[in-house]
Amino acid sequence: EDAQRVAIAKQRRRRKELPLPTRVASSLLDVGVGYGYRTWRAVGALLVIVVIGGLVFHSAFPKHMRAIRPAGQLPHFQAWLYSIDAVLPVINLGQKSAWTPTGAAQIWYVFSVLAGWLLGLGFVAYFTAKLFRE
Repeated sequence: EDAQRVAIAKQRRRRKELPLPTRVASSLLDVGVGYGYRTWRAVGALLVIVVIGGLVFHSAFPKHMRAIRPAGQLPHFQAWLYSIDAVLPVINLGQKSAWTPTGAAQIWYVFSVLAGWLLGLGFVAYFTAKLFRE
């Protein structure tokens, strides 16, 4: 634990000398996953995004959720599954391909997709680095 704190402090000190775009990316890594030493933050963030998304999409249905497929091919709308489907880019639960949000729900959908990709890539980077370190 002490070694991790020292490594994080080293990255934070190094960040001050970086160009602005790299400083921004470094700050996001710090807040998001603690430079790979606090990956539980990303899991927590994903869970919070899924829960809020479930509430947003539940309140948006039926007025702000438009069907994409014909009625005979349309699965029953499940707000929680839709939220998971939006956040996790590699999982297809069939909700995203059947329904599309409008209005404020669409803004949350875009945020969910972007956050899922960024946090997912953070996980992949962390596990790849850990695999090559060992």
